[in-house]
Amino acid sequence: MNLSHVQSYLRDQGYDGWLLYNFRDLNPIAINVAGLSHGGSRRWFLWIPAQGRPAWLVHGIEGHMFEEARPELQGPRLRYVTWQEMAAALP
Repeated sequence: MNLSHVQSYLRDQGYDGWLLYNFRDLNPIAINVAGLSHGGSRRWFLWIPAQGRPAWLVHGIEGHMFEEARPELQGPRLRYVTWQEMAAALP
């Protein structure tokens, strides 16, 4: 995946970004785009903005697994533990 191409496409289409989501390996597209070997068992989100650095929202227990994500997708990783923290972190 080429991040600059994805971001260029997002801008050309007038999109603010692309939000990827996975829970219990149910979204193979998100897992593949992120470059992960598996999606884990907790919910995670990856925001790829039309401009700027990608950002993650990940569960505190599985935060380590995102170190293997594609290098171009490395960005801030906000961690949550409770569903309330997760909901508050989402736009």
